Amino acid sequence: MSLDADVVVVGGGPGAWSVACALTQRGVAALVVAPEVNGPWSATYGVWVDEVPAWVSTRASPLGSLFAHEWSTVRVAGHRVREMERPYARLDNEVLRRALGPVTTLEATVRGATHHAWGSRVHTTAGDVVARLVIDATGAAAVLGTRLPCEAAQVAYGVVVPSDAVPHRFRSVSGCTLMDWRPVDGEAVERPGEASFLYVLDDGHLALVEETSLVRRPPRHPDELRHRLTRRLGEDLTEVAVDVELVHIPMAGGRPRHRRGDRVVGFGAAAGYVHPATGYSIGVSLRSATRVAHRLAESLTLDDLAEAAGQVAAAVWPVPQRRVRALHDVGLAALERLDGNGLRAFFDTFFDLPLEQWSGYLQVDGEPAVITRAMTGVFRRLPWQQRWTLMRAHPMGLVHAALPGGS
Repeated sequence: MSLDADVVVVGGGPGAWSVACALTQRGVAALVVAPEVNGPWSATYGVWVDEVPAWVSTRASPLGSLFAHEWSTVRVAGHRVREMERPYARLDNEVLRRALGPVTTLEATVRGATHHAWGSRVHTTAGDVVARLVIDATGAAAVLGTRLPCEAAQVAYGVVVPSDAVPHRFRSVSGCTLMDWRPVDGEAVERPGEASFLYVLDDGHLALVEETSLVRRPPRHPDELRHRLTRRLGEDLTEVAVDVELVHIPMAGGRPRHRRGDRVVGFGAAAGYVHPATGYSIGVSLRSATRVAHRLAESLTLDDLAEAAGQVAAAVWPVPQRRVRALHDVGLAALERLDGNGLRAFFDTFFDLPLEQWSGYLQVDGEPAVITRAMTGVFRRLPWQQRWTLMRAHPMGLVHAALPGGS
């Protein structure tokens, strides 16, 4: 059977391009298939500068141009307001795409796939594509892989406005506010699921001002968040906005289990790489691409392609990362129980932790020991009322998640 590629990567976003690029660097023929392979990446991708892997940043041309803007400090506000010295950036999506290219692409919609001993036949609107292995990097939709049932989501309503339209009270020293949990004037204490926070990225010319619901089931409606943003700011900035950004990130779905015999391997958000508390996924996708591509290149030599897919899936979710995910799910269950005051106390305490601990907790691919220290550190510092709430959320979760092998 004549192959069109060694690996078909289904999906047209940064996750798909990152793994295809990493494969290409290893001499593996990868083909990216998506309805709009060169369509714009319209999402706003915020990242911690120190979490961007060198293999990506050094490919940006000109060198160092990967960020549309960088902020030296970020503001977080709960009951207290602080400026933290850790650089944060907004990725330049077009520069990122160039850095992850060139990759071979096919503009088509995938309809399904059939699998054989010699490989897989991916059915598309442009005809069938034949390859040894298939990667699904289509985000939460998981076109070919295992789709996670998820009733919870992070939702945000944002506007892009001239910088001087942002009220002075919400301007941080550098222009970046990661989380502002301060209550909206005139509102009672928010019950669990009602609180939301302000996120601001201001480059001095334009500012993205966004009201974000961390996670709720069922998800918040964007109109609720627009109303809350208007009340917070004292005016509806939608009237002067040059753009409106609506965000809906499925959350709390766990991670898909790769069953023995499965022939499609998920990657990126399709593999559950979305951080269950923050919604971030692009950083871990970029960092994991080289590891997954290395294992994939080795697995292509196997005669048993089901075994090959299983080995690649194990590289997508190595055992330490599974344990981290289990710990994060425990943390998410706790956050969902906190009211507005509880969330403000939680994040005040969280960012009091040493940088190594709170930054490690915010990584899907962090170290289990660091995540555990962060969780226990927050628990010990919280008032007893919040401790009791967290214990009721998942009393045995931390113990189970910390066991060797995770869940």
